[in-house]
Amino acid sequence: DLIRTELFNNWTGYDYYDNEYIKENLILNKNSHNYPTIDHKISCFYGFINNLDTSVISDINNLCVTKRIINSRKSQLNEDEFINKN
Repeated sequence: DLIRTELFNNWTGYDYYDNEYIKENLILNKNSHNYPTIDHKISCFYGFINNLDTSVISDINNLCVTKRIINSRKSQLNEDEFINKN
């Protein structure tokens, strides 16, 4: 997918939320808690219940890379809600 490729090509290697360098974690098993995954800053759930256009949710500016464990903890929260919660 072009957006995924572009996101990873432009990625600095740092986790978006905790700023830990995780690029080397790409060698881990994809199910590892520390494996880098794509997160939606504005959640898909929020976009759905607020009738946002899918182009907003899927836009590369709404995507970031974080560890699987953080993405799981963030769940349906938006970026601001998650940051303020922690």
